[in-house]
Amino acid sequence: MRSATRSTVFGLSSVALWATAASAFKLTLGECTPFQAVFAASAVSARLLWAVALARRVRPGLRDLLGALPRGILNPFAYYLILLEAYDRLPAQVAMVINYLWPVTLILLSAAVFGKRLSGRSIGASVLSFSGVVVLAVGNGAWSGRLDATGLALALASTFIWAGYWVLSMKGGGDPVSRLALNFAWG
Repeated sequence: MRSATRSTVFGLSSVALWATAASAFKLTLGECTPFQAVFAASAVSARLLWAVALARRVRPGLRDLLGALPRGILNPFAYYLILLEAYDRLPAQVAMVINYLWPVTLILLSAAVFGKRLSGRSIGASVLSFSGVVVLAVGNGAWSGRLDATGLALALASTFIWAGYWVLSMKGGGDPVSRLALNFAWG
């Protein structure tokens, strides 16, 4: 399979799998609390990622271990705990739409942190994206009181946490599998 074709297949597969995330979260939350879900998922992920890292003979040092602490607190711990709490309080489609603002939030946060100037087009696209989410949330009863205000705030906070995690992860190198394993071990 050609590289471009393989990339397209992986990309479309990723979209198809992520499209089921909201349903999977709601089904999971029908069986356990957000904390239980994050704890179980983190434990399983950490073990699997450590197995892969060790099989590849990757041995992170103390600096790697300590550097992973803030990333692990942000993701998976804070991000998924806050996101799942939002899903527990909101209809899945509302929580998902708000959470998927993270790419826009990442652009804005990256510009602020790294001192980059955004073009008028980027600012306009960001405003349009946030406006679209407001319209979708309002259409689902955000301003009529039918939606949980705390859930809305948590869903929005999750976008900032996820973007913050990626900004923090842009610094530093190392083996990506061991970095994730360390994140999940802390989180």
